[in-house]
Amino acid sequence: MSDNIMAAPDPRRAIQGDIVMKTKWLMWMGACLTGLGVAAAAHADKGPAGLHVVLREASRDFVLAPGQTGGVASACLAGETVVGGSPTGIPGNVAIAYSSLFFNGSISGWMVEYRNDGAQTVSVQATTAALCTAGRLTPG
Repeated sequence: MSDNIMAAPDPRRAIQGDIVMKTKWLMWMGACLTGLGVAAAAHADKGPAGLHVVLREASRDFVLAPGQTGGVASACLAGETVVGGSPTGIPGNVAIAYSSLFFNGSISGWMVEYRNDGAQTVSVQATTAALCTAGRLTPG
């Protein structure tokens, strides 16, 4: 018997690793939001203390030919800035090409771009959300 034979991976470890990674992500996101809350409380003289985050959703229906991309964006209102976002309705018949914040110099929000990797033309119902709070985005 050879010493080079490796045991099959334990699927429980993969699940545990996934849970640990998601837990670390949630802890990191909580720390970020707590930091934003502390920063907002430090400026209590400019308004009520605490962080107020608003969910701004946008939906769009479109058709994608094979290899084609299309997107949907949700924008924050004037006087708000984006602090996060994601697709909220992920169609099963396309792939996410990218998901990112956008800023055009005055308006910020969240944009998701979808790609049809299949061989058939597909109809897409896409939804995205931006997490917005009072403030403005300043490129660094």
